[in-house]
Amino acid sequence: MSSILLIILYSVIRYTYKNQLVGFYSFEKAKYFDLLFIIGTIPIILKLGFWITEKDRQNVKSDFHDDNPITHPDDDILNRKQKALQVYRLIKGYKSKSSLAIGIVGAWGDGKTSFMHIIENKFNDDDKYIVVHFNSWLNISVESIITDFFTTVEKKIRIHSFDVSKEVKKYGNNVLSVSKNTTTETLLNALKIIPDTSLSDSFANVNDILNRLDKKVIVFFDDLDRLKPNEVLGIGN
Repeated sequence: MSSILLIILYSVIRYTYKNQLVGFYSFEKAKYFDLLFIIGTIPIILKLGFWITEKDRQNVKSDFHDDNPITHPDDDILNRKQKALQVYRLIKGYKSKSSLAIGIVGAWGDGKTSFMHIIENKFNDDDKYIVVHFNSWLNISVESIITDFFTTVEKKIRIHSFDVSKEVKKYGNNVLSVSKNTTTETLLNALKIIPDTSLSDSFANVNDILNRLDKKVIVFFDDLDRLKPNEVLGIGN
C-alpha cells in the first residue's frame, strides 16, 4: 500500500513540476526525482514475483494426500449435504425433553467425521442450540475422558449461563467419583469435591436446569470407534 501511494505521489509531482526538477547531466529528460519511482516499484515487483511463485507452487500436484475430514458443506464432493440436512431436520424436529442419541456407523475412512461436520455446521447457525464438539480419542483413560468431556461441555454452557455450568460441573464430579478407587474417593470426600446427592438426583437436577435454560445442548462425539470397549462402556455408564 505504501509503495502504491509513493508512486501516485511521484506521478503528481513529476507531472506538476517536470520543468523544475533537476535532471541528470548526461540525460536531461531523466530526473533525480525519478529515483523515487524506482525505489517505490521494487517492493511491488518483489511482491508480485513472490505471489506468482507461490501460486505456481500451490498448483503443483503433490504425491501425498491427507485424509483430514472436511469442515464445511462447501467442501463436500460426495453430495452428502442433502442427507446431512435430513438428519439436521430430524434432530431439530425432536420435541421431547429427554435426551436423544444418534450414531453414525461406518468403516474407518468412510467419512463419518466429515458427515458429522456438515450436520454440525447447520447447528452452529442456530441460536437455540449449544453446540459442543468433543473428541474422545485425545484422552488416555476413562477418568480423563469423563473429566475432559464435562469440562468441554461446562465451558460451552458457561457462555450462556454460569449457574447452569456450575451444576454441570458438579454432576461431572459425581460421575467421575463412580470410577475412582476407594483411596481417591476418600480424599475427594475429605476435600468436599464429591457431592452428597446421588448420581440419579444430580442428573435429574441438571436435566431440569437445562430445560429451564431454553436451549438444547447437542454434543458431537467424535472418534468413538477408536476407543477400547471398556472405555466406551465406562462412558456409557
